[in-house]
Amino acid sequence: MKNLALFSILALYFGCSSMQKDSQNSGSAHSIEGHYGLFVQNFLPNPGKVNNDLMGEMIISDAKNSEFSIRGLAQDWSGRGVFENSRGYYEWEFPNGDKGRTELELRSDGFLYGHVKGHNNPIDWHYVGVPINISTIPEKCEKSDVCI
Repeated sequence: MKNLALFSILALYFGCSSMQKDSQNSGSAHSIEGHYGLFVQNFLPNPGKVNNDLMGEMIISDAKNSEFSIRGLAQDWSGRGVFENSRGYYEWEFPNGDKGRTELELRSDGFLYGHVKGHNNPIDWHYVGVPINISTIPEKCEKSDVCI
């Protein structure tokens, strides 16, 4: 249950890094590399609506061809994934053994939409990953900060 709360307070992937958006190459793993703020995606009453509470951060890196690495910033979890044609997934794991899979979609708004499901735990939620641009991060931002 503690990890469920931690995962919900996510921190996918990090430090204060920037997102390089590559609109010419939106179907490759390279195009999703970057630093994202994670927000819970609400489904009712307005499908697709995003709440205003930052749940965590993540970083997608080491993208080669269609494969990438991913990790949480404030939480200790990591994974590997595949991304092609604006869709993909990543398998994630916490140090305590909790594991799962997140299905991803990069939409035309430039946001990543993810459905997180645990394999051996009750984790099941949807998020919107919003790219964090280095210019929006305060100069005093440090690794331990939630930088948005």
